[in-house]
Parts: sequence; C-alpha cells; structure tokens
Amino acid sequence: MRTDSVRKASLLHIASNTIVAAAFGLLVLLRITAICIVPVDHVPDRLRDIDLEIFKEEPSTLHRFSTLAKEKTFGEYQIRIYQKVDEFGSASNQLQILQHGTIVYSSEDTYRYYFGHVGAKEYDNLIKIGNDVTGNGVPNLVVSSYSGGAHCCVSFEIFELGVEFRKIATLDVTDSYYSHFEKRPGEKGLVFVADDFTFAYWNTGFAQSPAPEVILRYCNGAYRLADDLMRKPAPSDITLLGYAERIKNKPEWKNGEPAPLLWDVMLYLIYNGNAESAWKLFDIAWPKNIFGKAEFLQDFKKQLARSQYWEQVKLLNEGAPVCCEPDGKYRY
Repeated sequence: MRTDSVRKASLLHIASNTIVAAAFGLLVLLRITAICIVPVDHVPDRLRDIDLEIFKEEPSTLHRFSTLAKEKTFGEYQIRIYQKVDEFGSASNQLQILQHGTIVYSSEDTYRYYFGHVGAKEYDNLIKIGNDVTGNGVPNLVVSSYSGGAHCCVSFEIFELGVEFRKIATLDVTDSYYSHFEKRPGEKGLVFVADDFTFAYWNTGFAQSPAPEVILRYCNGAYRLADDLMRKPAPSDITLLGYAERIKNKPEWKNGEPAPLLWDVMLYLIYNGNAESAWKLFDIAWPKNIFGKAEFLQDFKKQLARSQYWEQVKLLNEGAPVCCEPDGKYRY
C-alpha cells in the first residue's frame, strides 16, 4: 500500500510540473505574440496610411521600408515620391527624379512632398509637369514641400526637364502656406507670389504679425523681386495722416505698447518702394505720451534687415533695377 501511495504522489508531482511548464510556455508564446503583433489602435498615426503588407517581405524591411506614394512621367523623365519609415518609427519622404531610367536627382527630408502647391491648389493647373514656368522655353517641374503643423514651413523646388536636367531654384517661404505661381499680363513665364514672414511673432502674436507681399520673377538665372510689379506710387500726405489716425486709435497704446498696425503699414510702404513714406508715417503715428520711440525704430530696422529679400528691397527703394533694366524691360 505504501508503494502505491508513493507511486501516486510521484505521478501527481510529475503531472503538476508538466502543467506548470505548459502554462509557462503558453505565457512566453503570448508574450512573443504581443510583441510581434501590434493592434491597429496602437499603430502611430503617421503609419496608418502605409501599406503594412510590406512587412511580409524580407526581414530587412522590418528595419526600414518605403512605399511609392506618387509618380508622374514626362517624356524621358519619371518623378517619384516615396514615404519612408525607419526602425524607430520616424517618417521621412524622398523625392527621386530619373532620366532614361537613371537617377539624376534624389532628396530626402522629413517634409512632405507635393506635385503642385501646398495650399493654393487653385493654381495647380499653371504648374503642371512640363509647363514653361520660368518663361525661358524649357519644360519645368515644380515640387513643393511642407513640414506640417499649425504653420511653417513651406518650400518649392524648381527643375528644368530639358535635354539636360537641371535644378534651378529653391524657394523657402517659411510660413507662407498660400504662396503660389500665377500668370500676370505681359509676362513670358509665371511670377511667384508669397508673403515675407520675417516679422512673425515680433512684438506680437502670430495672428497679428504682418507679412508683406513679395512678387518674384525668374530673371538672370534666379528668382528675384519683380520690382516693376511691386513698386507703387508714394501715398499723399493726407493719406499718411489718415493711416496715422487709425494707428493712434488702436487699443494697444493704452497699455504703453505699440500697435501692430503701425509696422504693418510701414512694411506695406517699404515693400512698395516707399520707405521714405514709412519713416514719415512712423514719426507722426507714434503717440507723444508713449516712451521707447527711438528704441522701437532701431529694433524694427534690425528685424527688417533679417529678411532674405532685404538687399533687393533696398534696391527697390533706391529706384535701382532688381529684376528689370532702367527702361522697365527685364531679362530672362
């Protein structure tokens, strides 16, 4: 009887160990499965639009993979935009241009690439691939890019798709989301219209920050201010007095702070070639009971000089040609 009892106890011990081992193995399996299979709800938002079927390919694609998001063809050129994700889940985008099947240009960035404009989509027909955008008779490609977020940053890359491939310009326009190419009467090519956000957040919030308009034309091998399109007649003294009264009545002065309308109008005048009128307006619009007038003007001029267009804006105000000859004609 004792032998039978020992045998039964031994069998129970073995069975117990077997159950524990099986349970432990099941837990390990579930753990591995949990690691390898990520529920859709836990996939980062930036990965949701990526074809996850690519994970079924070679093991190396688990560490880095890309999908062809967009592709266009023009003659012997193929233009491709890829979306990439690395092993850490960081997304990037790649622009690739091929001529006769050979890569002639490749650029990778965290910015998202677009065929056409980022914001001003109503102008996209003007910059279809192969259109003559610059006016020099060579087919062009325009690709824009956007960083995403509430604002900033937008840029445009312009290429020539002729017998020889050539990148001719990059236009960095920061916060100018609705910057665009457009057709103007008498122009061979398209002009580029954007806002200069050099004064973003300067002494005020972004929504109140003035951003003067700039018009660029491709001339002399680069995009430069179209001074003949930007220059306007100087305002009369009566007009300046009207501006000054509106500025003085702004509520910000009651707190001892300058009203953003002041440098908004000043920038408008300066970017129209009327800096002298801007200085005159500043002098008559600043309330006599508000301190800091000289310091403000000094800081304003320092900020103005940070603009990427400042050297050309100076020429505009000096009456010197920027993108046209003294007789008003311009060269491509």
